[in-house]
Amino acid sequence: MGTPAVLRMTSNHNKGQDQSRQQAPHPGKRGTTSGGTSTGSTGVTVNLDVVAALVREQGVWAFVDESGCGVVTLYAGAQYADPFDEDRTAYAAVAGPGTYGWGRGPNTATMAEFFITRDDTENPDGIDCSELDVRCEGDVAALIVAQTRRPLGAVLTQRQARRVLRRTHRRWPHRSPQ
Repeated sequence: MGTPAVLRMTSNHNKGQDQSRQQAPHPGKRGTTSGGTSTGSTGVTVNLDVVAALVREQGVWAFVDESGCGVVTLYAGAQYADPFDEDRTAYAAVAGPGTYGWGRGPNTATMAEFFITRDDTENPDGIDCSELDVRCEGDVAALIVAQTRRPLGAVLTQRQARRVLRRTHRRWPHRSPQ
């Protein structure tokens, strides 16, 4: 199945603003809404629209969409037929949950309860970001890109995710929690 004709970054409540044209920060720098803490990644809040832009900069298709009841989910990578639900299209990576900005602010997510996995109905595995040293939007984007590059049906493990983050932190060492 191909890419949908309309790529929505956020719901239409943003009054026609083209979110895809927002200037994304360098992946090694903190986003404007990040609130890093020194107590691990549970207190870190990221802007999901910036994360999607960073993922797209890596050549991976990504968008944020409202899942319902003020919750947003980031979808990324190739689409495939869900092996457990023939009426549904799945994505190589799905990340969330996040909070919808309702047009008054960005779509955000806290790492205290943020997961990255492949998108199908029978997948219990995935990356629990509360157990990782996630510091900013660039870290989340790196993990999502790594998940999209896994073979179909494979899920990035916590150990592999730690390796991705170590590589990312060595590349941009100035991104320490504030």
